[in-house]
Amino acid sequence: MELTGKILRVLDIKQGVGKTSGKEWKKREILVQTFGQYPQQVAISLWGEKAELDFVKEGATITCKVELASREYNDNFYTEVRAWQIFLVVEQSSISSREEIPTNNDVEDLPF
Repeated sequence: MELTGKILRVLDIKQGVGKTSGKEWKKREILVQTFGQYPQQVAISLWGEKAELDFVKEGATITCKVELASREYNDNFYTEVRAWQIFLVVEQSSISSREEIPTNNDVEDLPF
């Protein structure tokens, strides 16, 4: 699934050590507002190296490829939106080139 939107909040990095693996982990959550007729706010988790990307700042427009993961705890289910790929959307300014249209005077000077 792919989401595109504007970053509203960037939360602090959380880190720790896995209970079963013993490996270090780091995670950062961001709040993104999607575009469209009915914009939604979505909390997205960035794990590992993605938690430290420089372009993840409030106000930036991003596109994320995400996966949904749910887990059960005490008969309740918790769903997380995890980004597995994230891109900065670079808005290009529209540059219009103007072509000159020859007038009647210019037509006489044409070489053919």
